[in-house]
Amino acid sequence: MSANAELGAENYGTILRFNSHDAVGLAVTQLPGANALDVDQGRKGGAAEAIEEFPPGIKAASGLRYHDGHRRSIRDVLITLLQAIRVVIVVIYLFLQTGAARLSRRLPFPSR
Repeated sequence: MSANAELGAENYGTILRFNSHDAVGLAVTQLPGANALDVDQGRKGGAAEAIEEFPPGIKAASGLRYHDGHRRSIRDVLITLLQAIRVVIVVIYLFLQTGAARLSRRLPFPSR
């Protein structure tokens, strides 16, 4: 993966502030077909390398975190899946522990 970077402002007629302090902005754009979580991890890794080179007194902060929603969604899907598996196991256990399981074996079912 390679990137082209140019030093300089896109527009010198604007001022950027973050939490009421002068700031410098950097945008990371996801390309079509790219994995959003991989892009976010790459951004974090690149930022960590850049922070090591900052002069004393300069801090880094992320203003927007779009990909936290992806992580929460994946976590919620996994939790729902585990809950569904648990319900299925409980229903199967309860069904097999009753007389209905024995009765269902004796009921005539049409065969193919």
